[in-house]
Amino acid sequence: MKKLLKVSALMLLGLLTVVFFGAFEGGSQTVRNPTDAVLFPHDRVIDVYIEVDEAELQKMFDQARMEEYIMCNVVYNGYRIKNVGIRPKGNSSLMQAANSTSNRYSFKLDFNHYVKGQNLFGITKINLNNGFSDPSFMREYLTYEISEMLGLETPRTTYIALHINNQYFGLYLGVENIDENFVRDHFAYGYGDLYKPEGTGANLVYIDDDPQSYPGLALQTNEETSDRISIVEMLKVLQEGTYEELEKVLDIDSFLKYYALCVAAGSMDSILGGMNHNYYLYDRDGQFVMLPWDFNMAFGGFGGFGGDRGSGGSFYIDTPAVNMASLPIVNRLLTREEYLERYHGYLQLIIDGYLNDEFFAERVEEVAAMIDPYVKDDPTALYSYEQFLASFNSTDGRSTGLIDYNSARVETILKQLSGEIPSKSDGSDSTASSFFERMPMAGNEGWNVPANAMPVRDNRNAENIDPLEMLPEREERVQNMQPPDMQPPQGMPVDAGGMVEGRANMQPPSEMPDFDMGNRARGEAEQIPEKSDDLTRSETITIYASMLALGLSITILKLKRKI
Repeated sequence: MKKLLKVSALMLLGLLTVVFFGAFEGGSQTVRNPTDAVLFPHDRVIDVYIEVDEAELQKMFDQARMEEYIMCNVVYNGYRIKNVGIRPKGNSSLMQAANSTSNRYSFKLDFNHYVKGQNLFGITKINLNNGFSDPSFMREYLTYEISEMLGLETPRTTYIALHINNQYFGLYLGVENIDENFVRDHFAYGYGDLYKPEGTGANLVYIDDDPQSYPGLALQTNEETSDRISIVEMLKVLQEGTYEELEKVLDIDSFLKYYALCVAAGSMDSILGGMNHNYYLYDRDGQFVMLPWDFNMAFGGFGGFGGDRGSGGSFYIDTPAVNMASLPIVNRLLTREEYLERYHGYLQLIIDGYLNDEFFAERVEEVAAMIDPYVKDDPTALYSYEQFLASFNSTDGRSTGLIDYNSARVETILKQLSGEIPSKSDGSDSTASSFFERMPMAGNEGWNVPANAMPVRDNRNAENIDPLEMLPEREERVQNMQPPDMQPPQGMPVDAGGMVEGRANMQPPSEMPDFDMGNRARGEAEQIPEKSDDLTRSETITIYASMLALGLSITILKLKRKI
């Protein structure tokens, strides 16, 4: 009988395990904590209100190149937080705006800048990206989704309708900042050194043993305490060590996944494109992990810099870097057969999955339907509404939209994987050049406009353009799609159709609560927006498992009493 009790107890333990893990099971849209639900929802556009002194705001715009913070109050998706830092950010995007008459900058919100320890659900910084070099306004959003699908440690994103001093300022992409909070959330040991490469050393070429020789490997954490010896040792092993030694200092999979992501999505504004930036390195207990960053020029958006290779459409998958010899981190990994096969597997996974023609087209349609009204009414956007509509498919015979670009890119990769065309350069490119010359480049209108003539959007709402004509098939489904949760917060005026009336004159609701300063709020489950009444698969599993576990518990108790 005791043996029976032990067996029953083990069965109960197993069922409780199912209950526990079943509660956390779900798709990519499953809300796991308040951060996902409030800060980075992926099923709707959220409202963010900036309240700031007008004179200070104008001063910030006038001196944008200095990237200095000014103080503001923020209402972020219904949560008010005071004394927040805001500043312009970016490289090319900042210079383009600074040299124009537009104030359409990207911004960084820092909840912690003026009030130390202040955060919003554990997050201290959020980037607001302005859609530079992307008329579709979804290249970065989609590429981060692919990154998450691959299992890379990926920043979370959400679309934001930004309001400054009660005026609708435009549609932005909110991106989680990669910093100490990010690594502590994403890694079991989140106290290692985090680097943002940009400049000397960013190509990861070993120079000497002096950390000062690598000023382009900028520390983002432990600035006062790290000796930076581990990254120099990694570079030395990369150049001189064996592959066995290399595996001890590199998380090989994260690098191979990153290469596959950039190649599949045509992202050359990366370490592969010769710029040697837009990635982070995290020292996870002596083993460096590649973290993805900044994909607004994915899907051919880098073509504005000229050259087929820059477009992302013509490089070989097995020699993807602009200069393989100058990048040991790419060259060493992709010249080892074992790693090359693993990398090919990740490429295949991406093009069979997310970039599958039908899935990708459907996802583009879904995102387009979600953001369309915000793009249409955007008073500061870098591209016209017509350009937005034309960015999904080819319409003018000169440029290629997202869907067509992806289809051609996938076809190229498949032919290289199968051996139909070369996957590696022989130095001459003669065998495949004619095929690659036919590879289209995604449209990037506006990139080459004069610095003092950023596009001005006078004719925003062309009534003669039907968005559905720009999207393939599934027209009826798209026509019936409405951006989710478009009801305004309580207290805001609505028109007869339920949409917000007069977006430019919206007032942030006065009843929105102040956020508890410094409270990480990880356990505030009641703050999560209400879920659907429909049971998810994980909830159904949990209920049935709980019932079985309860039944077993009662049975064990009865048996124990009889004994």
